[in-house]
Amino acid sequence: LAQATVAQAASTCVNRSGQGAPPTVPVMAARAPIRRRSPAAAAAIAAAAALPWATGFYLPGVAPIEYPEGAKVELKVNKLTSAKTQLPYGYYVLPYCRPEKIQDSVENLGELLVGDMIENSAYEINMLQNVTCRVLCKKTLQQVEIDKFKSMIEDEYMVNFLVDNLPAATRFASTTSQQSITYVNGFPAGVLKDGRFYVHNHLKLLLQYHFAPGDYEGYRIVGFEVEPHSMTQALRSDPGQMSGYSALCSEGAATPLFDLDVHSDIAFTYDVEWTYS
Repeated sequence: LAQATVAQAASTCVNRSGQGAPPTVPVMAARAPIRRRSPAAAAAIAAAAALPWATGFYLPGVAPIEYPEGAKVELKVNKLTSAKTQLPYGYYVLPYCRPEKIQDSVENLGELLVGDMIENSAYEINMLQNVTCRVLCKKTLQQVEIDKFKSMIEDEYMVNFLVDNLPAATRFASTTSQQSITYVNGFPAGVLKDGRFYVHNHLKLLLQYHFAPGDYEGYRIVGFEVEPHSMTQALRSDPGQMSGYSALCSEGAATPLFDLDVHSDIAFTYDVEWTYS
């Protein structure tokens, strides 16, 4: 029974997109009807299969969840990683927006084995509900926090998100060939260009879903991509919003990138876009 259950669980796991040094231009990703699982989930399955005495088991985070329309979808944060330093940090080492209470959210043995640091977040996502320029929080950065951002950007740290145990991927296009597309796990904390440090403070969360009324009820999340942006948003007070602010998010000459040497007040905003796959 254990072997049969392992085989069934393994059949739902598909490898993530390829690794490698990313080119420099992020573009919006094409959707693919593929259910991709993290290395942590695969490690959990392998660990469970190694137990000959098991008669059956359940691996939290491995089986997909069916969400009704409007249901809350939790976005979790994982460790900050760098191929340059090989030294991971917890997500909240950087001055990102925090939930009221930070909780560890490791769900299975595989996540422990690979050293994941999974925690909850302040992002609000609901199934099939698109969001445009929602303010997560606004804060004033202290000099020590500005220096920490600069250090992490210079060391090429990547921010890692999870939705329904799917790690966020960023799509990159080569600057030398339009045919070359690369996916990497996570997204850069910011960009260092011409000696200036720019924070990615606006995120487009691109979620793909699927439904099959004859097989199950509700909607399954089958893909998760992040498109990071750096910008100076236009904010105004709005008591009707959880953050207390509403914002206008746009890019161009009128809204320059968020330069850490120019600004100390920073707003973190995000979009949510659902697409059928």
